[in-house]
Amino acid sequence: MVISDGAPVDDSTLSVNHGAYLDQHLRQVIDWIENRSPVELCAIGIGHDVTRYYSRAVTIMDAEQLGGTMVEQLAGLFDID
Repeated sequence: MVISDGAPVDDSTLSVNHGAYLDQHLRQVIDWIENRSPVELCAIGIGHDVTRYYSRAVTIMDAEQLGGTMVEQLAGLFDID
């Protein structure tokens, strides 16, 4: 389960790489996990839409919603497809 407050940002990495470096790397890692590994991945964006990165993701607007949303997402991982 990934909990995110938005797109990947790290000033040190961006100072020595092109501007899309972290975004591309995140997308590659997510693709590998979702399509080539046995790991079930889900994401919760707090105040930011993370569905552009993760195929199984939700967005909440307030951190107070986090606990209930985490339980819902975790339960969803155990649903039989």
